[in-house]
Amino acid sequence: MTAAVLPYGAKALVPAGAGAVPADLDLRPAAEPGVTVVTSPSASLLTESLTTALTGAGRRPVWLRLGPEDRDPAELLTSLVVAARRREPGAGRATLELMRARPGPVHGWPDLFDRFADELGVLLADRGALVLEHVHHLPAAGTGLALLGRRVFSALTGAGVSCVLLTHQELSPAALPPGVVRSIGRELRPPPPVAQAALRAAREALGPDAGQGWPAGGCVDDLLTRVARGLLSTAAVAELRRLGLATELEYADLSAGRLPDGPWWQPLEQGWARIRTAWRRPLQDVLGSRHLPGHDELCRVAEALAAAGNLERAVPLLLDLHEEEQAARLLSGAAERLMDLGQWETLDRWVGRLPAAVLAGYPELIHDQGEIAAARGEVPAAHRWFDLASSRFTARADHRGACRSMLAASALAAATGDLPTAGARAAAARALAEATGEPAYGMWATWQQASVTLAGGEPDAALVAFTQAASGTATSEPVGLAGRLSRKLLGVRRERERHRRAQAALEAVERETLARLHASATEPPAVDPAEGWSATPVPLRVRHLGGAPAVAAAPEPGTVRAEASPPGPVLVAQLLGPLQVALDDTPVQDLMGSRVRSLLAYLVTHRRPWPSREVLAEALWPDAPPEAARNSLHVAVHGLRRALRAASEAPVVIRTGAAYRLAPQLRVWLDTDDFEDRIRRARERERVGDREAAVAGYEHAVGRYRGDFLADLPYEDWPALLRERLRVAYLETLDRLGALHFGAHRYARSGELCRRLLELDPCREDAHRRLMRCHSREGQPHLALLQFRACVRTLAQELQVEPGPETVELYRRIRRHDPV
Repeated sequence: MTAAVLPYGAKALVPAGAGAVPADLDLRPAAEPGVTVVTSPSASLLTESLTTALTGAGRRPVWLRLGPEDRDPAELLTSLVVAARRREPGAGRATLELMRARPGPVHGWPDLFDRFADELGVLLADRGALVLEHVHHLPAAGTGLALLGRRVFSALTGAGVSCVLLTHQELSPAALPPGVVRSIGRELRPPPPVAQAALRAAREALGPDAGQGWPAGGCVDDLLTRVARGLLSTAAVAELRRLGLATELEYADLSAGRLPDGPWWQPLEQGWARIRTAWRRPLQDVLGSRHLPGHDELCRVAEALAAAGNLERAVPLLLDLHEEEQAARLLSGAAERLMDLGQWETLDRWVGRLPAAVLAGYPELIHDQGEIAAARGEVPAAHRWFDLASSRFTARADHRGACRSMLAASALAAATGDLPTAGARAAAARALAEATGEPAYGMWATWQQASVTLAGGEPDAALVAFTQAASGTATSEPVGLAGRLSRKLLGVRRERERHRRAQAALEAVERETLARLHASATEPPAVDPAEGWSATPVPLRVRHLGGAPAVAAAPEPGTVRAEASPPGPVLVAQLLGPLQVALDDTPVQDLMGSRVRSLLAYLVTHRRPWPSREVLAEALWPDAPPEAARNSLHVAVHGLRRALRAASEAPVVIRTGAAYRLAPQLRVWLDTDDFEDRIRRARERERVGDREAAVAGYEHAVGRYRGDFLADLPYEDWPALLRERLRVAYLETLDRLGALHFGAHRYARSGELCRRLLELDPCREDAHRRLMRCHSREGQPHLALLQFRACVRTLAQELQVEPGPETVELYRRIRRHDPV
């Protein structure tokens, strides 16, 4: 027998019927509709007797032997679907689809068990039966048994189905449906049926004296060991080795090779057999280490089991053999399926048995641990898992994985109200996606940034980001919807602006007409010479005498009440990284050439005082003759106005005397201003000892830094000083933030920041040392030693120097496994 042919779902094979039901246990009532609980020790029941009772009553059973893995409700459902499919190949399809769409750990289990109950009810409606063996594996206080009782058994018994539960322990009545529940098995008396069968087989094979002196001579295990030793005394070595493997796997294909015959076999359908539970230990005692499979053979068996789909057998077997690396490899390949079906409890249990050094090589499993922790509400643990996964993905240059973990951390932070951390993680994911050419993750990172920005009360910047996220060739529905809504809001704002201008024009006409009316009512009209004074009406004559009625003064022409002044257009400019500009939520950078972009960037960063034409021309065309520079400036201003006019009709760039400036009513938001302001406020919080507020501020600032100042204008001279100043501020912020995370024992995040710092300044010995400490404190000294070698190599190549004494001493302490 080989494990490669052990079918997935072997535990759903139905026992072959027995010739007769044992006289001391009548199982025929189990064939009646309702729930029957059979409680018996492992050696007290031949389950093929139950098959006989059910088939004799015209019922076709769906059978499932539960195992420890079925404590996970998702694993239990999957096992039930596999059992149902032995009866009908398409059974459980709707249940599996719902499990993928609404995983139980997130959306709850009742709907999933209800869906399966509906499908199974249809399958078993025509004289069917459901048999669950070894129900004692389901914890009495767990959800599995309660869900079966309240959701599945209740529905099936209402449809006339027989439900039979076989257990070695008493079940909690509260977990079973009220009403038709029968309990049998308590009346069993020794000797149990398994022992009777053993004695009968021994006497047939060895003579009537076999088993003499039992039961008075000892327990059932003693009898089974004596019988096994007698029956196996003449078996060939190859047969004994096959039997030894069968005792490990519990199942055997009787057609795959000769096996020793004996009462330990429980015949199953399709030519398979199972080692009876009561016989496994006695057989292992008799076979001994000589005939039981060794370590290497069991490893090969585990691989074959996994290839056949028996992951629930393969992984625990490898973990018991301390082959954690092999188990982790299998888990990594199956993790996506396990997560899709909601088998998170099983995955968490298996991953929890992996050493940290092994788990570090499988960041996808680390990421899954973060999602599982988040589902349980363990937010700090989830953040640690996501940060560690991100750093491990980065270390092996898996940019998609790193983006995924960063976005998960961002979404979790946003869900818990930590908007600075959410924005920082989303910005980091976006920068990585853009730098590595991952448009799908760049789209999601931009959408996540926009969501966080909107939640933070910055709708103008959010609309720009939503529009950018939806501007790609392929977008997901949530991203596309956000883009459509943003464009709709943009249209509403433009329409509102048009109405505002129309209203302003009507108000001007109103003011002018009111002023004329005021004048006509207060100023004395001229006296008609033809009529004379006496013919002039009295009210008009009195006005000439100074007796005009008191009338409120007319407003000054052109004045507008402060409360009626509408807000001006909004210009959002992102200068860190490639220039991105939006005016009233409409991106405009694609309409501008490099010189026009440079002009706009200069204007928004030199607002006090506004630059003159000569200063602009000199800054943007330093090597051109003055006349040519002025002409180029005139062309650039014209191009800038044309590009901005496509987004808003309101004037944006105006000329005041000899200077160009932005219109006074224009509202300007710059990411550079926000970047420096966040750093300033974070330093203040750090100075007063509020470390968590400082971390949040620094994280927000780091998230704002998409790249160097005007990264898409690398050959312009004027941005150089500002670019360097902002770059230094970013490096210092990375350093301060990494130190704060290290002090708070968040070593994965601190290490990630150190790596970012070293990418920009690879000769920073302090960053190398902190990263070495992070690796060491995470239980990975080998990575710390590799980092030291990288430090030595970099310093030699870049500066032709050796590491300082502090770095060398740290390396020696890590090699000695001293605490660092």
